[in-house]
Amino acid sequence: MPEPIHFSEGFANILDGPLCPHTPKGQLASPWQMFNEKVRIDHEGDPIDWLRRVAGETEAKHEPLLMPHDRMAFLFDVRWETEGDKKIVREAHCQALIVDGAMIEDVILGEAPPWYQYLRADFEPLNLGVAFPDPLPHVHTNPKKQPRFPISVSCSAPHVDFIELVVRNFDRELWDAWAQRVWRERVHLEITDTDGERVDALASIVDAFDRNDLSALIGTSPASLRDVTLAWRAGLLAEKQRMTALKRDPACDVVSY
Repeated sequence: MPEPIHFSEGFANILDGPLCPHTPKGQLASPWQMFNEKVRIDHEGDPIDWLRRVAGETEAKHEPLLMPHDRMAFLFDVRWETEGDKKIVREAHCQALIVDGAMIEDVILGEAPPWYQYLRADFEPLNLGVAFPDPLPHVHTNPKKQPRFPISVSCSAPHVDFIELVVRNFDRELWDAWAQRVWRERVHLEITDTDGERVDALASIVDAFDRNDLSALIGTSPASLRDVTLAWRAGLLAEKQRMTALKRDPACDVVSY
């Protein structure tokens, strides 16, 4: 059984070490240099068989799968070049398998999970093919070609956005803990409550979301939470951008529609 890499504080911790490159150019693979044809799932492949094959390859090389907890496994291939003082992502392929009703370790050993979801993110700006192809980057919901959909509306780097997509959908409690930590450490704004007291705005924002009170979140009245909501959103994006030395090239937006 390959040794898993876990995280608990927030999804940022999965990027420690193997996903924080410091060389000027290269290929970032996690497990290290293991993302090749042996571990890429083909269009007709079975995701469970793929996971077991990857686990066998990584165990043979004594390298870990990225397994944030007992229901998720990740594999990454990210390639970059230095441009000025920035490391720009040129290509990325990210895979994830999420299971329910079983643990990843047991699935690797042969147990059949009652439910699973395979996801893959691709970013290949040098492989366009047709006018205005799929969004860059985009996510596949199965090993076959369709469907494809944009990875995020708050873009940082493709692999970071992919991790957030998975965590926010399949471990919401963990994502919420990270988002509230970002508020405490990077935003922490106050508002005036109905009694005229200055209070932390976080509870009011969360309550407005819970009550589906869109007008409170985007309105322009003096009592609106628009400004503090925008500040929280900006703080979340800034935190994502700090997670890795690799950056996206906004010039690629010209061909992404």
